[in-house]
Amino acid sequence: MTGVQTLLARAALGCAATVATVLLPYFRPAFEWSERTFRRRYLLLFGGLRVLLFLAVFLVLHIAARGDLPGIYIPEIQSHLLGRVPYRDYLSSYAPLFPYFYTPLYRLHPSPLTLIAFSIAAEVATAWISLRFMPRVLSEQGSRVAALLCLVNPISLQFVTIDGQNNVWIGLALAVALLALAQRREALSGAAVGASIAGIKFLPLLFTPVFPLALRRRALLWIAGCAAVVMAVYGFFVGVLHAPVLQAIQREGQIKSAGGLPFLVEAALGRDLGRLGWDLLLVVALGAVWLWGWRASRHAVPYTRGALALTTFLLPALLLTLMGLGKKTWPTYTEMVLFPLAMVIARAATGEDAGRGVRPALVAVLGAFSLLSVTAHSVWASMLSQAGAVQVHALLRVGSGPAWLLMVLEAGLFATYAALAGISCVQAGRAAADRG
Repeated sequence: MTGVQTLLARAALGCAATVATVLLPYFRPAFEWSERTFRRRYLLLFGGLRVLLFLAVFLVLHIAARGDLPGIYIPEIQSHLLGRVPYRDYLSSYAPLFPYFYTPLYRLHPSPLTLIAFSIAAEVATAWISLRFMPRVLSEQGSRVAALLCLVNPISLQFVTIDGQNNVWIGLALAVALLALAQRREALSGAAVGASIAGIKFLPLLFTPVFPLALRRRALLWIAGCAAVVMAVYGFFVGVLHAPVLQAIQREGQIKSAGGLPFLVEAALGRDLGRLGWDLLLVVALGAVWLWGWRASRHAVPYTRGALALTTFLLPALLLTLMGLGKKTWPTYTEMVLFPLAMVIARAATGEDAGRGVRPALVAVLGAFSLLSVTAHSVWASMLSQAGAVQVHALLRVGSGPAWLLMVLEAGLFATYAALAGISCVQAGRAAADRG
């Protein structure tokens, strides 16, 4: 498939999945099933739909895997198979254990489709764990609405079932961490987050400050669990393998992409405004989100529904803030917090009264965000060949249709980033007062 054909296919899949996502919370029979029946049928549908899409795309239509899988993941795996060490012997943007984790999966059958199949299995496991955790934070109605918002979400179908993005493994680690937190297994919760930092990519470091907010005096157990895994892995790579592990962070810090406010502003002005100002703005914004959570945590009783909701809802708030203000940002990151984000929308859309119904406007915001997430960057990559902001400005001045389309889509994407981050913060603050 050409780039434009891929874009059209993504748009078609995104539109169909978005319509279904927006309508599913109003499917009444799902709210009449018993809890056990709902979970069983949901997991069968969740896994079955992804398997069917996988078979249709790759085995019936014979579409080749695209993106990071053949372009980045497999070359790193092949380097590892030759005995090379990441950072020391080849450049890598991922965590130290990334090739060590993926290589055994790839060896089972050396094909990108193998890695996609395991990504689907990881997301099904995430759904299963999330179904167990949701009732600890939401009402029964809210839990089912949140689950239904993820059932055919285009972010999930595109970035996991078709692209096989590694962010799904971080989503699984966060699901394990949240459930372990609810079960008062603080060290395990911290270790799960630490494993994602050491095994997939550095980005989950962003989430570490919010987990202790739900624990207070027992926060040191969580910190110890996380730090033990991270220090052991990174210490081994630095001290034994002599690998410069900070190379990946430095390398990623030099990359700019479409998607955030920096790109929009620089494309509108036609000037590269540098990095320092944007970095400071991002740090201040992330600090403000954490401060909001810290202030709210003073009203939360550890391990209660409110405390657990506070941590859960701050996860998407932090990530969406990063995605909106970061210089290098990809909508694929959303897969890390898709279930927590759906929980935010479910709580905001249903309130705390089981018979209240579902507010369509809030569901529509998530739908718009999901559709923009799977189309905006495809326009940038397929139609504009990942042009820089200054290049896009030049195209805008000569009336380039794709450039103007990109700006409209990216502005809409940023607006939904801001809206969902704000909703997440508000719901986190309101939930913290819940002592149930």
